Amino acid sequence: LLEGLRDIPFVHEIRHLGFVAGIEVRHPDGTEFPWAERTGAKICLAARRHGLLTRPVLDTIVFMPPLCTTDAELEFGINAIRQSITEVLGRTLIK
Repeated sequence: LLEGLRDIPFVHEIRHLGFVAGIEVRHPDGTEFPWAERTGAKICLAARRHGLLTRPVLDTIVFMPPLCTTDAELEFGINAIRQSITEVLGRTLIK
């Protein structure tokens, strides 16, 4: 499911170990967002509106579901992250 996020131009890197994943966002050219913009925090706030509680580490979105999570719940969480990244950063692609 995480690999499906790679088609979003702002997803720079996806790291994971077991059920803990970090989805790092940057500009499509690979440059980091200015720290003062709090891009990761904005994405996590948007994720709350989609029913997912998560947190950022700078501009890396932490996805850490419990081990008892169902496949449907994992899909829900990844979809919430996808929608949130698109909502918050998709506007930057529109000129």
